[in-house]
Amino acid sequence: MGVGVDMGVSDHLGFEINYSYSDYGLSLNDATAMQLGGLLGPYGFAYGGANNFTGSFRQNVADAGLKLHLLGAGSRIRPFIGGGAGYSKSFLNYDPRILNFLRQFGYGVPADYELSQFLAYATAGLEVKLSKSVSVGASYRYYTVLASRQNQDLYNPALYGAYPGTLWHPGRLNMNSIEQQYVGGSLSNSSFNSVTATVSFQF
Repeated sequence: MGVGVDMGVSDHLGFEINYSYSDYGLSLNDATAMQLGGLLGPYGFAYGGANNFTGSFRQNVADAGLKLHLLGAGSRIRPFIGGGAGYSKSFLNYDPRILNFLRQFGYGVPADYELSQFLAYATAGLEVKLSKSVSVGASYRYYTVLASRQNQDLYNPALYGAYPGTLWHPGRLNMNSIEQQYVGGSLSNSSFNSVTATVSFQF
């Protein structure tokens, strides 16, 4: 969900400022989870698949840019393209069941993961006028990361699904080396996409 302001510069060109908030689950991809399953199998891990919901990733994005309408303001249907720059601040809350499980074996557990990103984006979409002051539409945005900063490495074991019910031997397993080898800072540099439906009010 989000909110934005679009200010017309000319009949075809506009300047927009937007803020959006997203909240979704984060899991390992199949390749990473299979590699971890192979590594951890000898130590008693049961491979549970890559799609365990093990964290809530909350993302705030603010951006500003130009929007070029391909048809004039008098048209009922107005396709557009555009682009600009933005800033994202995101947080990942690890599953407390997994963290509590790690604490039982004396492992230090991470604080919530925080990520800052400077972004560039390209967008395309369509607006349809329902009346003089109300329009509906849809848009697609592609964000690429220009620079990023994270407060710590993403904690891979907390995304794998090591909650009570799995058996392993902590004395024979180096969690940090596995984390660094298979995940590292990949999330901080990953581009992302968004598809949104909009309702616009003209003043």
